[in-house]
Amino acid sequence: MKKKILLGMLFFLSVIQLTYAVNVVISLPDSVQTVNIDSFNEGGKIYIHLPSLIMKINGAISIQDNLVKLSVNNKNVNIDFQSNLASINDISETKLIQFQNQIKIWQDTIWIEMNDAKTLIQSISGGKLETKDSLQEKTIEGQPIDTIEIKETNEPEKEDKEEINEKNLLEEISTKQENVIQKKENNFSLDKIFIDAGHGGEDKGITLPSGKYEKEITLLFANNLESQMKKDNINTVLSRKSEQFIGMKERCNSMLNEKVDYFISIHTESPRREREGLIIFVSKLSDNDLNTKNNYIADEIIKTIKEKYKDIEIEKYSFPLYLSDYTNIPGILLELIPRYKDDLKEETWDIFLDKKSDIYTLIKDAIKNAKNSIEEKK
Repeated sequence: MKKKILLGMLFFLSVIQLTYAVNVVISLPDSVQTVNIDSFNEGGKIYIHLPSLIMKINGAISIQDNLVKLSVNNKNVNIDFQSNLASINDISETKLIQFQNQIKIWQDTIWIEMNDAKTLIQSISGGKLETKDSLQEKTIEGQPIDTIEIKETNEPEKEDKEEINEKNLLEEISTKQENVIQKKENNFSLDKIFIDAGHGGEDKGITLPSGKYEKEITLLFANNLESQMKKDNINTVLSRKSEQFIGMKERCNSMLNEKVDYFISIHTESPRREREGLIIFVSKLSDNDLNTKNNYIADEIIKTIKEKYKDIEIEKYSFPLYLSDYTNIPGILLELIPRYKDDLKEETWDIFLDKKSDIYTLIKDAIKNAKNSIEEKK
């Protein structure tokens, strides 16, 4: 079977690149730290994960309409998706920055080109952002990303039965959207849930200190979550059930064909030293009622987990997620964060993957509670 081309999106469709980790040094007036941030290479340019970067400097990030909104060091930053113009506001002045490259939406999150990221850090904190010489490749073992010959990223091949065409793909998804948009706007429910195990197959995701791949963790978590939901007769659909690559086209089409009401997408981050954590990205749609209900579900999950695991660090952000943007179906992305073991050589997944953990029951219970509450208000 030929390799499939990974598909990604800005606000239009483009070809996804393979992901890897890049070491960056963030030098602020009062501190210096070396951090590992998810990245990908497109056309010789490095794009890094903007939420991770902002969180590393103790900032906050959210999405509102066509703006990425940042809050760092008593400064408020608004980045316009369409114009790539950033306004930086503090008490005394407003400064404008024109980024040279388009902010990108891919893998349900936001990416910024490296040089634009350096400009942003300097402007909002007076600090510097520098890259380490070595790139830690995350997707293909043993070879740096720029030495691998990947014909698919330069010139899309024809599949045996279908040519991947950006315009046709957009039209196909848009056509299927029309059949479900009215239902989602007027009859929100949690009757059928799409559980999406991120990455898969040749797309390994991040490589963890233990040598495990993100794709393995997401699949195990998704399967365990589905098993727990089935015990309470919650109707679920898995994006993938085994070790296989599923493109974004297939994931979107599966959601539309199965007529799901909600999705939970699973991803992971690199481990932290102190404790395990969870980041919940809540999809942001044009319908305010859907957004209100979606945030309520996320808050119910947070409340239920925190009642059991008081020490876990949970963060919540509103983002335009890919799966929502092109299906008009609400949902959340769960970013699982392990912690380092004492030797710092491996990570532990006590809360998320231990057989005795009840994290899956807690998420299931939160979904049920939210479902009952929403139905009572109809």
